[in-house]
Amino acid sequence: MYQIHDVGDQKEKNTGLNQNRIDKVSKMVKDLDKIIFQTITGNQIVITGNRENVMDLIAVLEMFTSHQITEVVNWLEGNKIGKNITGMSLSKFDEISENGRIDSFVLIVNLSSYKLSGTMVRPDRFIKKLVERTSRL
Repeated sequence: MYQIHDVGDQKEKNTGLNQNRIDKVSKMVKDLDKIIFQTITGNQIVITGNRENVMDLIAVLEMFTSHQITEVVNWLEGNKIGKNITGMSLSKFDEISENGRIDSFVLIVNLSSYKLSGTMVRPDRFIKKLVERTSRL
């Protein structure tokens, strides 16, 4: 699935987003604040793992993109990586990486091993507080 959102799509972006999904993602991803910071600043993120978990994380991250036009590929089946956020299976990630299609500046979120790799801009304490307060909504 391939989508491009702009600021006017905020209502559509949050469809299906509920407290259970936010709680699930908060428990699943240890460094959610770092990933959200990358999202807010428009850095490219690739998320690997099982489809359900990837889609849950993408839905939460889209909450933080209303200030920008965001290109999202929810689940990569071809070879077109989204400008901002792309979700895919680990096997698809391995295939694309072998072909040199993942740039070194991309943040890679592996939901199977719960690890982050690649280039990250360091978030400040504001982002940590933002994550804490958002999880309480």
